[in-house]
Amino acid sequence: MAQLPNDGFDPSTAPPSQDFELLSEGSYVATVTRDDVKHTKARTGQYLELEFTIVEGPAQRRKLWTRFNILNPSPKAVARANRDLAALCDAVGIHHKIKDSDELMGKTCRVHVAIEPAEGAYSASNKIDKFETLAGSSLAPAAPAAPAPAPAPVVAAPMVAALQAAKGSAAPWAQ
Repeated sequence: MAQLPNDGFDPSTAPPSQDFELLSEGSYVATVTRDDVKHTKARTGQYLELEFTIVEGPAQRRKLWTRFNILNPSPKAVARANRDLAALCDAVGIHHKIKDSDELMGKTCRVHVAIEPAEGAYSASNKIDKFETLAGSSLAPAAPAAPAPAPAPVVAAPMVAALQAAKGSAAPWAQ
């Protein structure tokens, strides 16, 4: 429980916040600004959630989130997560095995944003459906002095264990 300062808060003194307007479909330059490994709703798996902050243009400072199902009973979900995470690593210039999602923090790339249509109780939302390098952007990193080695395949299970060890939580199967 937290004691609110100034003798509490009166909601009648401020208008309620409004829903964010969706970003238009298109490409945005964004930086990874937060990472977390969370359990799926059914608690049968885990996903890596990344927050991106747009750093250029009229949408500057807007936030986007994406999830990678790194541990899931569905092999298709894990395969897609591996492909998407590999695309992100390639876009930010990581061409080695990563053991902690902190290696993605502060990395900038171009993200393609699409609109996920409303479904059931959920309203329409933005989703990141593609990651690209910053080639041609003012934020593009300098070209490497030597060619980078071929990207290593991203394997979800070892990454989960490494992320959990770094975050201090045990894997569900190790409890």
